[in-house]
Amino acid sequence: MTPTSIHSTCTCRFFHQGQCSCPDVTLFVIDDDSHAAGPFRLQQDGARMTFFYCLNGQARIDAQAADGEAFSEEIGKGNSLFFCLNGGFSISRAGKRIQAVGLQLRPECLRLFACQLGFVHDGLRKSSSRTLKGDIPLHLRILLEQILNCRDDGLLRDVFLAHKKYELLYQQIELLDRENSHKCVSPAECRAAHRAYAILLQDIGKPPSLPELAAAVGVNRTRLTALFRMLFEDTVFGILRRERLECARRLLNEKGKNITEIAYLCGFSSPSHLTKAFSAQFGISPKQYQIARRHGHPAASVSCGEQHT
Repeated sequence: MTPTSIHSTCTCRFFHQGQCSCPDVTLFVIDDDSHAAGPFRLQQDGARMTFFYCLNGQARIDAQAADGEAFSEEIGKGNSLFFCLNGGFSISRAGKRIQAVGLQLRPECLRLFACQLGFVHDGLRKSSSRTLKGDIPLHLRILLEQILNCRDDGLLRDVFLAHKKYELLYQQIELLDRENSHKCVSPAECRAAHRAYAILLQDIGKPPSLPELAAAVGVNRTRLTALFRMLFEDTVFGILRRERLECARRLLNEKGKNITEIAYLCGFSSPSHLTKAFSAQFGISPKQYQIARRHGHPAASVSCGEQHT
């Protein structure tokens, strides 16, 4: 992929994946030796887990966490930072050349590793604003230097960096696994929770009860509730409520359906139940949202947090 210059004072190269079981894994390289101290900015849709490695210089990262809270962290030579972003971040250098490498992936991709390896790292929690800072281990630093100093061009460079990107991902996941030797969720339990999640969403209008759902995946109801809180950060029926509201929002965008039809299709007990839940979640009633959408009013999109690119 052709390198992309993001800022006139900061050259940043992006290398995206081709086909992989983990979608949207992105490698970026920052090599800024200019005299001006302009920031590097990256905008993105949705939450991203970011591993940031500073090899030279010092930088300040300003970002918005996945839970909406803003935070700022300084990072120097030889340090790494792990955090979850929602929307983007900026990097400002502190008077010296910045040389850094970053790796980004969606939270669900990292959770695939968590299920296979059997751990739930604090940083895997999608809404967590916690940042994890530490020294870059020697074996990672050697790999990062190889990425930073790649001087190949064209297809050869793309092949080399694609290989190194997944090597870096492998090494970082292995490091996380090593740091979490206490495995609070077994791979079998993780698979059971994801099966329960899928069953729950098969028919949101008539979902199974909690005991039925737990029995279907072979765990007791108390453990299933705990697994949902650890892996999905919500209760079983908290997730069901969220999906019902999202279903209602999608149907409100369509023509030909009234509020009563939508309420029952999405599993709400009555139109008033839908109205109360929808207004509490999005700050606008279903009817107001429907009218605004039909007239192309942007307020409906903003109220429901839709992203525009």
